[in-house]
Amino acid sequence: IEFYAEALRVYKMKRKKAQAADVYYALAKLKSSQALDSECSEDYDAAVECYDQGLKLRRQVMSLDDVELAPMLFDYASLLCNKRKYDDAMPLLEEALRIQKAKMGLKDACVAHTLLRMAEVNVFKKKFDASLVALEQVLFISSSFDENQAIDISLCHYLLGITYIAKENHEKAVASLLLSLEMRKVQFGPNSVECAAVQDKLGKAYGKLREFDKALEP
Repeated sequence: IEFYAEALRVYKMKRKKAQAADVYYALAKLKSSQALDSECSEDYDAAVECYDQGLKLRRQVMSLDDVELAPMLFDYASLLCNKRKYDDAMPLLEEALRIQKAKMGLKDACVAHTLLRMAEVNVFKKKFDASLVALEQVLFISSSFDENQAIDISLCHYLLGITYIAKENHEKAVASLLLSLEMRKVQFGPNSVECAAVQDKLGKAYGKLREFDKALEP
């Protein structure tokens, strides 16, 4: 961190705004990782301050639709989402998505990542019509991805399952959750918390369908 601080001091003294913005971004990602690992409020506050300063500088030296703004917007929004500050995160995600669609096209992996994050926010905010639209778009465009661009499709199906339960379409909920469960067994192992979360929702969906024997399956 001392090296970042010294670099930032020099860039600010020399009025190198673009370079200073890059340092703020690097510091923000570092502090975000520390905040998530330690749940320390000071690290979180420092990350927010770095993102704010970095975005401010980048907007001064770049056009508002510059593609380099999008990653910072997405990462900042992700930090806010992890702290459940969804109202603050959504405008950043919307701005990132606007830039990505304009500069990268509708089938770019970054677009899918942002749509998935927006869907996650909308599920937590119980805006299920919006989450359904976003998740269907993610599934549609993800078919063109290669392995290096892959997003968390198991999360997509999990969120679809929650969305369908809320919309009382329990057959579709079961189908989505079963897909998510099979993927998560491979990703995390059958005894993982991630699988347990899906199984919890599956039990609820089967219960609504009055298929109680399946709801009670181990």
